[in-house]
Amino acid sequence: RYDYRVPNPARRGEFYAEVLYKCNNGYTFDPSRPDTMFCSERRWIGKRPICVPQSDVVPHDPTRPPCSESQQITLGCEHICYLHSSLTPTCECHDGFLLTEDEKCEDIDECVDDPEICDHICINKPGTYMCDCKPGYTSQGSACMDINECLLNNGHGPCQDECHNLEGSYSCGCGGLPGTQLSRKDNHTCKSEEGCQDNNGGCSHKCIDSYNQIFCLCPEGYELDEDWKTCMDIDECETGALECISKCVNLPGSAVCECEPGYGGDDCEDINECLTQDLVCDHECINTPGSAHCICEKGFDLLGETECMDVDECEEDNGGCDQVCMNKKGSFECGCNPGYHLKADNASCFDVNECELGIGNCGIFGDCFNTPGSFYCDCHSGFELFEGTCVDTDECTKDSKLCGDSGLCQNLEGSYDCKCTSGYKFNNITCVDIDECIHNPCGHGDCINESPGYTCSCHSGYVDVDGVCRDYDECLHSNPCGPGGKCTNKPGGFDCECAQGYEFKHGFCHDINECSTDPCGQHGDCINTEGSYDCSCHKGFRMGNKKNSSLCLDIDECLESPCFHSECKNTLGGFECICKTGFALSKILPNTVCVNILGSHYCRCYEGYTKDQMGNCLLRDECRASKRPNGGCQQLCVNVPGGLKCDCNPGFMVDPTDPRLCIDKNECLLDNGGCEHACINKLGGYVCSCHLGFKPDERNPERCVKAEACSVNNGGCSHTCKSTESGLHHRCTCPPGYKLKADARTCKPTSGICASAARPSHGYFRCNKKKVGGYFVKGTKCKLKCRKGFQPTGRMVQKCISNGTWIGNMKDHSCEIMDCPPLPPLHNGVIQPESCTRDSSPRGSKCLFSCNNGYELSGVNKTRCTRLSQWKRIRATPPKCNPTFNRPHIYCPRDMVKPLPNDSESAYVMIPKPKTNVDWF
Repeated sequence: RYDYRVPNPARRGEFYAEVLYKCNNGYTFDPSRPDTMFCSERRWIGKRPICVPQSDVVPHDPTRPPCSESQQITLGCEHICYLHSSLTPTCECHDGFLLTEDEKCEDIDECVDDPEICDHICINKPGTYMCDCKPGYTSQGSACMDINECLLNNGHGPCQDECHNLEGSYSCGCGGLPGTQLSRKDNHTCKSEEGCQDNNGGCSHKCIDSYNQIFCLCPEGYELDEDWKTCMDIDECETGALECISKCVNLPGSAVCECEPGYGGDDCEDINECLTQDLVCDHECINTPGSAHCICEKGFDLLGETECMDVDECEEDNGGCDQVCMNKKGSFECGCNPGYHLKADNASCFDVNECELGIGNCGIFGDCFNTPGSFYCDCHSGFELFEGTCVDTDECTKDSKLCGDSGLCQNLEGSYDCKCTSGYKFNNITCVDIDECIHNPCGHGDCINESPGYTCSCHSGYVDVDGVCRDYDECLHSNPCGPGGKCTNKPGGFDCECAQGYEFKHGFCHDINECSTDPCGQHGDCINTEGSYDCSCHKGFRMGNKKNSSLCLDIDECLESPCFHSECKNTLGGFECICKTGFALSKILPNTVCVNILGSHYCRCYEGYTKDQMGNCLLRDECRASKRPNGGCQQLCVNVPGGLKCDCNPGFMVDPTDPRLCIDKNECLLDNGGCEHACINKLGGYVCSCHLGFKPDERNPERCVKAEACSVNNGGCSHTCKSTESGLHHRCTCPPGYKLKADARTCKPTSGICASAARPSHGYFRCNKKKVGGYFVKGTKCKLKCRKGFQPTGRMVQKCISNGTWIGNMKDHSCEIMDCPPLPPLHNGVIQPESCTRDSSPRGSKCLFSCNNGYELSGVNKTRCTRLSQWKRIRATPPKCNPTFNRPHIYCPRDMVKPLPNDSESAYVMIPKPKTNVDWF
C-alpha cells in the first residue's frame, strides 16, 4: 500500500539513510504516524507508516452544507448528500466511485480504465485498486522490480554452490565444487559424478561426494543428528532463534511470526476493520481490539452482522397510535382514519361531524346523519346518493332486468313502473309469473308454479297425465304385496290380500312366524317356513295323525317289545323295562333305540345321528360330512336332525328357484323400506336418503328433517359456507388472500401474496414487512436466523414475488447443529480418539491429550465441544508436549548479506551471538 525509495547521500565512512513513503491511490497515512523513517547508529528510528483507506468522513465545505437526515433518507444517497447554492439536495460519491442515473454509487474499475496503471497485475477494489507482481519480482508501488534471489545464503541463494541472478528468476551452477555437476532432478544441488550413488551415502537429505569424501548436508532450518547423517528439524520458537511479538509458529526447516486474529503488521497492532473495509456496515462500524462490530442508528435493528433493518414500531401496540400507525425509516408517525382529525398529542383521534360542518350535503331528497369517522346520507325511497347528493334513481337504467324478461321498465321520479307481458303481473317490484297453482289444477298432487306455467308433483300412487294427477295401477306391472299376497288396485294406492300363513304389515304380506305361539307343544321344536311351519318332535314323540294336528304325541315304544326277560312299561317320551326275577336291567345309551334280534339285541341310533368311537349317538354334522363345500350352500349351512338346510345372511333371501342360492333382498319394495323420502337398495341392505334441504333425523335415520344448506358437507364449499336467512340457500366465501374459482365453490390464492412457512426448529424468520391477514405481500424479504450453536442450511434469504411464490422455497432450509472443527495434531503427542483430528466433532464430544515417551504435557489434558460449537479451554491453555530433559545445543546465526555503501571497500558487520544452553568459548 505504499512506495518507498532509499537515497544514500552519505560520504565514505559515514552511515546515513532516509526512507520516504507514499500511499497508493485510495489510501492515506494514519495521522498518528509520520511518513518518514531515518537510520541512525545502524538502526531505523521511528515507526513504519501505515496506509489506511480514505475515510468516509467528508471535510466540511461551507459553500456546500450537508443535507439533513430526512433529506438524505428521502433522496436515498448512498455516500454523500450536499445542498448546492440553490439549496437543492444532491447526491455525490466518494473518490473511486461514479454516480449513476438512479443515484447509486458504482465502483470505478481503474484496471479497465488504464490498463498500464500497473507493471504486471492490477487488482480492482471498492473505491481503489492494488498492484501485484509476477513470481520473481517485488512490488514497488505500481512498478515491479526483479528479486535478486542470489543475495541470500551468503551469495548462494537457494543454490548449493553458484547462484546466477536472472530477470525474474535465477540459475544454479556447481563451478565451485570440482568433481560435481548440477542435479537434473532439482537443478539446485550439486551431485558427485561418482559418489553418493549407494543409498544417498546414508544421508537423510543432501549428500556431497567431494574428492572421494562423502558429506551429509542439511537444508536451512535443520541440523545433523549425532550420527552425522540424519537431519533433525530445529524448533526456532523453542530455542528463541526467532523472537516474535505475538505468536511464533515452528515450521519444518523454519519458523514464522503470526499475529492473533484481528491484528497485523510487523508489530502485531490492532487492525481497524472499519477502515480496511473488511467489515462494511450499513450505519456505523465500531472497531475493538482484535475485532469490530456494527451498530445501527435509533429505530433500526442489526440483521446479521452488517445489515441494519428498520424497526417497525407499529408492530408493538400499534406504536401507541389511536388509529393509524405509519412506519418510516428509523421512526414512525400516527395518523387517523378518514373522518377523524389528529389531536394535539399526535397520537389520539377525534371524530369530525361532517353534517354540522356542511360537508355532508345530502340535498332535499335525503337526510344527513353523522357516524364515528364518517357520515351517511339517508336518501328517500327511490333516490340514491350521487356525488354526495340524493338524486332520483333511474331504476330502469341501473338494472336492465328489473322487470324481468317479461316486462318493460318505465322510470318515474322516486319510483318506476313495469309493463308486463301476458301471463305475468307487476307486484310493485318486478314482473312475476301468475301463480296458476292457486286453484290447484293438479288434483291429487302438489302444484309447482313455473315461469310460465306449472308442473304437478303427484302424491304417492298418482302420476302426472297432461297436467292432472291420475291414479297409478301398482298391481298392473308387479306384485308389491310379495309372493304371499294378492294385489288389488285402489285410488292412490293398493290393497294386499294375504294368503294363509301370511299377514299384512308395513304395506307387504309378511310370513307369519307360527312358531311364536309354540304350536308344536313342549315335546317338539317348531321350524318356521314360508306360509307355514314344521314340527320336529323330541325323541320319543311323533306328529299327531289327526288332520291339521301339529302337536307331538308320545310314542308307545312297548309296541315294538324292546324289553327282554322283562315287562315293558310306556312312559312320556320313553319307556322302561321291569325285569323279571333273576334278571337285571342293561344300560341303554341316549339317542338310541333297542332293536331285538334272534338270541340278542343291539342299540340303533335315531335318524340323523351317528355313532362315535365310544358307541355314543351324536347328531350328524351333515354340513361338514357333505361332499359339497359348506353342504352345497352359497352362504349359510344349518344342521337339522336327519339332514341340512341352506339359509342366507341378513339382507339376502333364499332363491325360490334354487334353495341353495341366495339373492339380494330389495327392502325398498316393501313400504319404501320404511324411509320417509327415498330408499336406495344396496347389495345385502339399503339406506334412506333425504331430499335437498333435508337431513336424516339423528334419533330415527329413516325420517328426514329440515337442514341448513351449509350443514351438509359444508355446502360443497372448500372454505367458508354462509347460509341465507331461510337456511335453504347458501354461498361460498374465501379467506383474505384467496378468491373463488369459476365453480363458485373452490378458493384459490390471489396473486401478490405469499403464505408463511412453519417456524423452523432452532430458528426463526426475520422479515422486513409484517403479515396482512395472515399473508406476506409482494416484495417481502425474510431472512433465516438460527439460535446459538446452530447454522442455517439452504437459502438464507427468501423473497415474495408477484405470482404468490417465494424465490427460494421457504421449506428448503433449516437450522442444523454446528460441529466443532478438527483439532490440529499434537506435536510429539497423541489425541484420542483419532476422529478428533480427522473429522468435525458433534457437540458434547470429548478429546484427550497425551505425550510420547520423553515428553510431558503442559496445558489442558482434555477438551469438550460446547453447545456454542467451540472447544472448551483450548485457546486459554493449549496442550503442548515439552521434552523432559534439555538436550545440549548451539544454534548458529543465519547467513547474512551486507551491501557495501557507495564508494566503500569494506563494511562493519555485527554478527549475532549464537544461542546455546552450554558454556562455550
